[in-house]
Amino acid sequence: ATADQGVRTVILGHTGGTFCAGADLSEAPQSGGSASPSDVAVERARELTRLLRRILELRLPVIAAIDGHVRAGGLGLVGACDIAV
Repeated sequence: ATADQGVRTVILGHTGGTFCAGADLSEAPQSGGSASPSDVAVERARELTRLLRRILELRLPVIAAIDGHVRAGGLGLVGACDIAV
């Protein structure tokens, strides 16, 4: 978004009845890798932390357009936005 000078704001939206339900916890056992479920959870938490930092550091206003449920890591996503409507 910052690379395009025509972009003045970022809007995070969704389809369906849930804005964000957090990570899909069923992914860990199905990943097929040798990582334990706790290792997968730690990596997902790190990914979310990186995403939240990028939102917080963005020089554009970020709006969460919410019409539905927000759960788990989705609460952090909404909290990182400048405005939630």
